Amino acid sequence: MRLRARPLHRGSDARLLSRVARRARHPHGVLQPARGPLPPEQSPPGEARAPGQSALHRGHVRAPLPEADRRDGEARLDVASRRGRRPRGDLLLRTDAPGRHRGPSRLAPPRRLAALPHPDAAHREGVLGAAAHRVPIRRHRGRRLRGRHRQRTRLRRREAPVRPLARAAARARREVLRTGSARRRGRATRAAAGVSVAAAVETVHRAAGAFALRDRAWIEVRGADRTRFLQGQLTNDVAKLDPAGPRAGCHALLLTREGRIVAELHVVARPEAFWLETDAASAPAAVERLSRYVVADDVVLTDRSAELARFSVEGPRAFELVGAASGVALALASEEVATIDVAGVSVVAAAWGFGGDPAVQLFAAREGEAAISAALQRAARPLGAICADADVLDVVRIEAGRPRAGFEIGPDTLPAELGLVERTVSFDKGCYTGQEIVARMHSRGRVGHRMVGLALAGDEPPARGAPIEANGKRVGEVTSAARSPRFGAIALAIVRVGADADDTDVRVAGRPARVVALPFAAAHAGS
Repeated sequence: MRLRARPLHRGSDARLLSRVARRARHPHGVLQPARGPLPPEQSPPGEARAPGQSALHRGHVRAPLPEADRRDGEARLDVASRRGRRPRGDLLLRTDAPGRHRGPSRLAPPRRLAALPHPDAAHREGVLGAAAHRVPIRRHRGRRLRGRHRQRTRLRRREAPVRPLARAAARARREVLRTGSARRRGRATRAAAGVSVAAAVETVHRAAGAFALRDRAWIEVRGADRTRFLQGQLTNDVAKLDPAGPRAGCHALLLTREGRIVAELHVVARPEAFWLETDAASAPAAVERLSRYVVADDVVLTDRSAELARFSVEGPRAFELVGAASGVALALASEEVATIDVAGVSVVAAAWGFGGDPAVQLFAAREGEAAISAALQRAARPLGAICADADVLDVVRIEAGRPRAGFEIGPDTLPAELGLVERTVSFDKGCYTGQEIVARMHSRGRVGHRMVGLALAGDEPPARGAPIEANGKRVGEVTSAARSPRFGAIALAIVRVGADADDTDVRVAGRPARVVALPFAAAHAGS
């Protein structure tokens, strides 16, 4: 930058500069060293230049590179280009290019490719021209990129969230794996006795059936605050339960804050505790969910599933069968609980079941399981009853239209979708977790999906998860299916509202089917 005096400017600085300028009389201006004539290689500052050419500044010109060094550099550039580096060619320098610091004059060492060569380089030869080498693609990571899948608006009903497993539930599953699955053991037992599933179901509806339940869990709730705590967590009114009265148990649900079902429970009131009976698949989530809300309460939660022996006696003569096994006549009202003795083992009997027939549930210590099973088998023969397996009880459940955890009940299921509100929810009690969602849906009466029954043509039941279509559009899927000796091939399904009306014609995996009301016995009687 040059500083020149301006004599016409009024000020002390201008007068000082003017005096210095008259005394210096330097041809290049004030405060500039003598630089001599301009180099011949550069044009004067005012000379016209081509459009786009950057302005030239005065300075020293670097001496040209010797011819020997030039040839050596060209050879090294050829080697670098053959190694897969940048192809050799002219570089166009723009005047507005971002500036970078000058690096060393030597060539950069060869680097390993950051990604695999593009596999379609040969295919693009006719489009962009052949490349001297395969060009690596940045952020390729060795595989081709693809578009992302569209996110689902809802969770899959057959998938459960990952939750920690309780030790008792895991131990029970390992025991089932060691002894063989209930389905395989049930087939072997029926084959030895010459009894089919259809015949066993008919026996249950005609007389009674005793079932050993290995897939049920038992959660014990103790403490001085147990009633108040469960009253704020469960959907039903547990404060009205009387261990010694006619109503010592109730059906209830454990919900999330969004109103989704965590577990379907049956609550049994005992003098010193509450028993929460549920499916073994729901027990870990139920314990984790309840433990999260125990803050300053005198409440102790214990999973006693490994200590429990569970039996279910279903059918019109269920009370006679239990009375014959215990030696004492048993008469219980619905949800009433009594303590009896079976084969020298103390047993708690509760009046509720999984189907539509009268039923008795038996709770005992695991050590007395064999003795109770033998007593039930001896008492069943004179009554024409049967000791069956879980396959038969599942058919009874489907006929009654009862949902089950892992089948109809999932992490995104609402109580109103399964028709559980009437049996499991009390609208007279205080607040509980998820109450706002349940009350809102009950008042509005609108849900997006409903559980329905399906009657299919033929005797073969559909596979679980089979798609359901109505008017060429998918409206749901099968959650449970069975072959009933009274109703033929039947199934439970979750379908969209609009395809849930009775007598709606649908197709299940291409087979014709009809939507029927639940339970199937009511639909059969109406037809």
